Amino acid sequence: MSRPRCPYCNAKLSPWEKYCLSCENPVEHITSKQPDNGIQKSSACFIATAAYGTSMHHDIDVLRDWRDKSLSINPAGRKFIQFYYKISPPIADTIRKSNILRKMTRILLKPLIRFLKP
Repeated sequence: MSRPRCPYCNAKLSPWEKYCLSCENPVEHITSKQPDNGIQKSSACFIATAAYGTSMHHDIDVLRDWRDKSLSINPAGRKFIQFYYKISPPIADTIRKSNILRKMTRILLKPLIRFLKP
């Protein structure tokens, strides 16, 4: 059986890795590749998921739609997505452990979500 490969850099992965050791991108949440722009599509919205305690909240869908339909279609947006995927997992881990940080993050995300809602 062959080892899985990172969808970002094609490096070989161990089955237990959450982040690629070569490119440092998260790999456990990757679901598919978007062929039109080369950005990896992920279900992960690390910080929002940590703040809401679930990835199924409607507000997180709004953020995913923004990422997939707006950010991923231009070079600056793709750079932002790559930067976010690098820095957000440890931030999300910190938020997830604190009820106060979870509530504060939800409060801070609300204006952006209201602005982005169709």
